[in-house]
Amino acid sequence: MLNNRQIDVILAILEYLRDNTELDWKTWEEVEELLIKKNSILEEKDRGRILDIREHIKAKGHWEGEREGLRKGRREGRKKERQKIVLNMLKKKLNISLISEVTGLSEKGIQKLKNGS
Repeated sequence: MLNNRQIDVILAILEYLRDNTELDWKTWEEVEELLIKKNSILEEKDRGRILDIREHIKAKGHWEGEREGLRKGRREGRKKERQKIVLNMLKKKLNISLISEVTGLSEKGIQKLKNGS
């Protein structure tokens, strides 16, 4: 069994990791297994602090997942908008090399769009 000082150090490290690093969920599950489920290291009062840190990390991961989803959605939206613009330029019979120069898309990619529509 660890003494109170050692437990405080462990908890302080975990709180630091929670607030200042990207501790992923899999790593957290390993920490939880080691410190909580084995029941040999921490007393009941200290397990509560660990669970609080766990919930914070879980919420942080959820928030970061939502944020990444929004970024991905924006990227896909910009891509679709650019494709729409290219298709409109093709309908106006603009030269593929000019469309490529203006949009930054490759001529091959523009040709694929043209053949797909």
